[in-house]
Amino acid sequence: MIGFLVTGPDVTQADVGKYLAALRHAQMDIDLHPESFKHHHLRAVPAKYRDQVDVRTFGTGERIVFLPYTREVFAVTQAWTRRVFQALPKPAPYDEAVLS
Repeated sequence: MIGFLVTGPDVTQADVGKYLAALRHAQMDIDLHPESFKHHHLRAVPAKYRDQVDVRTFGTGERIVFLPYTREVFAVTQAWTRRVFQALPKPAPYDEAVLS
């Protein structure tokens, strides 16, 4: 899971809302027409391997989930992660990890 924090004196809640709306729109376009965007994966492949890669076999990449991330879901996710990766450091509390 990847998170991000938008800060700065000129950033408003409206700006964040517009940004998230644009991400949602872009993800929908990728979902509807993935083949139109798969060529962009080549940027992440070192030049010496590009002629050996068939991006048509690639997935659509990371997903943004536009659903509420409740305390309960956070707790379940943390518990599952700890069962899989026992040596993780203690996570940040929900109130610090989630911005809503």
